[in-house]
Amino acid sequence: MKHEAYVDDANKVMVMRIKGDLTLDDAKKCLQTLVDRMGDGDPYPMLVDLSDAVPRLDRDVRGYLKEEGKNRKISKQAFIVTNPAVRMISKIMIATQSWAESVKFFKTDAEALAWLKEE
Repeated sequence: MKHEAYVDDANKVMVMRIKGDLTLDDAKKCLQTLVDRMGDGDPYPMLVDLSDAVPRLDRDVRGYLKEEGKNRKISKQAFIVTNPAVRMISKIMIATQSWAESVKFFKTDAEALAWLKEE
C-alpha cells in the first residue's frame, strides 16, 4: 500500500497520508491500521494529508469513509490539501458528516499540527 496510516506519538495525532488514488481496499487497510493502534481509547485528533491525492474518490470509498467516520473517536481533523479539485471534493464530502465543525483545511503540516494541538 502506497498510503501511510500511523499514530504520531510525539504529537499525539493520528495521521493518514494519501498518495495517488484511494481504493476501497486501501481505505479499509488505512483505517484498520489506526484502529489497531488506537483501540477504544480517548478521542484523538487526526491529520489527513491529501497533498499527493488525485482529485477522485469512488462512490464505494466515499460511502465507506462516511459510515466509518461515524464510528471513530476523532476529536478534530486537519486536512492538508494543495490541489483545488481535491479540496472541493473533500469539502463536499465533509459537509455531509456530523463532525464537520471540527474540521479545518491547511497547506502545510506545521499549520495543521499547530491547530490540532490547540485545546
